[in-house]
Amino acid sequence: MQNATDLKRFHSQIYRAGILIALLFELLSLPFLGFDPRFAYGLALGTVVAVANYSLLAYVTARILNRGKGAALAVLGYLGRLALYGWVFYTSYQAGTTSGLATLLGYMTLKLGMYYVYGFQPKFSKSSTEGKKFNDLDQDQWALEQAEKAKTPRWTQKILTIFHDNKEE
Repeated sequence: MQNATDLKRFHSQIYRAGILIALLFELLSLPFLGFDPRFAYGLALGTVVAVANYSLLAYVTARILNRGKGAALAVLGYLGRLALYGWVFYTSYQAGTTSGLATLLGYMTLKLGMYYVYGFQPKFSKSSTEGKKFNDLDQDQWALEQAEKAKTPRWTQKILTIFHDNKEE
């Protein structure tokens, strides 16, 4: 992502796919439920809240990255998004069980849109692995640090050597 235009394009593809999946869910429900306004309400409400929560996540993440630190902001953003999900589900469930279940299904539409747009497309998976060696993954800085730690005995091993008799009889 180079600039704001790329970011908007990135978000709009996900939003478009999520809305299309919500419409597909509505069409698939017609033979089973007929046109149920409560199902349509719950599905639309869940999809709108999923889009709002994703936008809130992107906003909070951008703020944290721009500030350099912000664990408290991350926790508050998470709790706020979680509370929004809970409150909307509770409100929708009060309208009816069908509406509540459709709201949960609506929450999933944006996630499924993400999987479709950036997970299942062949060009994405091909370009992300092109020119990379996967057999050298253990040759990074953290693997070397882990190997150094493994060479030094742990405190439990040190204690056990006190009680261990090294004399051979």
